[in-house]
Amino acid sequence: VHRVEFPRHGIVRLVGSRKKREDQRAQPGDDVFVYPSNAGVDNKMLSVLQAFADSLSPTLAGSREHPAVSPLDLSALTRVSSVMEGLNEGQRDAFVQICADRATDCVQGPPGTGKSMMLCAIVRAAVESGLRVGVAAFTHTAVDNVLSQLAVESADGTVARVGASKKIRADLYPEGWLKRNSLRSFRNAHAERVLGATTHAWLLADAPPPVDLMIVDEAGQVPAYMSNALGTRAQRTLCLGDHRQLPPVLKASHADLEAVDMFSLRLDHDTPMLEMQYRMNRTIQSWSSMRYYDGRLYPHASNADRDVLRGCTHELIGESPVRLEAHAFKSQHHANFGEAGLVADQVQAFLSSGLDVDQVGVIAPHRMHNSAILQVLQQRLGVDEGSKVHVDTVERFQGQQKEAIVLALGIGGEAATSKESVDFVGDARRLNVAVTRARSRFSCFANKDLQTRVSGNAGRPGGGAEELRGFLDWCASGAAVQREGAAPI
Repeated sequence: VHRVEFPRHGIVRLVGSRKKREDQRAQPGDDVFVYPSNAGVDNKMLSVLQAFADSLSPTLAGSREHPAVSPLDLSALTRVSSVMEGLNEGQRDAFVQICADRATDCVQGPPGTGKSMMLCAIVRAAVESGLRVGVAAFTHTAVDNVLSQLAVESADGTVARVGASKKIRADLYPEGWLKRNSLRSFRNAHAERVLGATTHAWLLADAPPPVDLMIVDEAGQVPAYMSNALGTRAQRTLCLGDHRQLPPVLKASHADLEAVDMFSLRLDHDTPMLEMQYRMNRTIQSWSSMRYYDGRLYPHASNADRDVLRGCTHELIGESPVRLEAHAFKSQHHANFGEAGLVADQVQAFLSSGLDVDQVGVIAPHRMHNSAILQVLQQRLGVDEGSKVHVDTVERFQGQQKEAIVLALGIGGEAATSKESVDFVGDARRLNVAVTRARSRFSCFANKDLQTRVSGNAGRPGGGAEELRGFLDWCASGAAVQREGAAPI
């Protein structure tokens, strides 16, 4: 097997020969696997998918439809009143729909809408109904975000975290919980009712314990080639995620495929979407709601006017929750030390105005620029204090939130005129995730050459330049965008 394709919904095609290839070197388009640093993992994944292909080869080749399998009936879960009472109206409606309608197997959860809360509610209701549940996500952090919430209210021996201890976010769990409830592998599982592990762990395990219900969180980050194989691990699989946020990181481009992630593969017009969000104030929310969610996202009353810096008189903060600072500093090798100095000024302004260091986050698309920003912060604040500021890429910020977020685009000079660079920083999903990490304040730093480059794209459809032009215009105005419908992603 040297390539995996997805010709249509529910179909996986593995392309290759059963004979050993004479040339074992990678060919263009061969590698679709994520994070290919561990060749052993990739090879084992190929074996799992090939075994799946051998068992259902006519289906995988697309010559006939897979026989329908009746999914697990979850209607009893809606009668667990203690769980339903903790959900808002939209969450309850989505809960009832996926439990009562066997054709619905995913829920879209835009930023801040309580997707994790709903997932935990499904798990609790399933356990109370006598089911055994598997929780999966592509990254360890996503698994731990869910399992740590379940750990707080579960008796020892009910929920277990499966996986290598060095990769588990121990800081998210109650003290001592992991020592009592973590398992090195599925072979150590016994009577636990909930097992949480990464999608790779579920697929690569020699004999994972059977579960009735598998719930995949952040399914938009799970490569589509895992979808069918994960479905064999349980009687029914539910997906929670958002195809408007970060996609899987693939080594090859697959523009010809219907979907590259598990959530998009299962998404249809009947998929319920959670609409009330509990994170951002209405100004910060406006860009994402209008641009990516067709205006359906709206704030809960408790955070609609949230601004912990209201009334602040610092010249670098001002009254508007959204701010753009354009500058003339140029970048080199994806780092821009001039912009890094401006970002450090902004961070210091937030700290001097009363925010704690853990309430401020800095996002930059490129790691080299993150390193430059961190270096300047350490020079300004001292190594210890500067290192406490969370500075990272968009990919590592998904699932997190801060009172104040600074987005440093970094590119300037020649990089600002490069289509590849502009498409990267202007990627719709990255911009959506970046802005929706902020609760009270959002600041964006951009090179003037970049502004000129994307402004010259006015009227030309598609590409990161068009997306970035609208985004920078919104940042500059600090006002809600005009409703234009959801951006094509």
